[in-house]
Amino acid sequence: MGIQTGMKMYNSQLSPFAARCRIAIYAKDLDVELIDLPDPAHEAEFTRLAPMQKIPLLV
Repeated sequence: MGIQTGMKMYNSQLSPFAARCRIAIYAKDLDVELIDLPDPAHEAEFTRLAPMQKIPLLV
């Protein structure tokens, strides 16, 4: 079990920038909820948090 952070990271499996963040998350054993985009269930929330829709986004 990792360190409890309560954070969410919006990312894409194809993004090299998000991949670097995931590597750091796994290396530090952090408990971060990873949300893969595009996902219609999370699209409205992501657009509200990041109007320019750039990933990765850590909340």
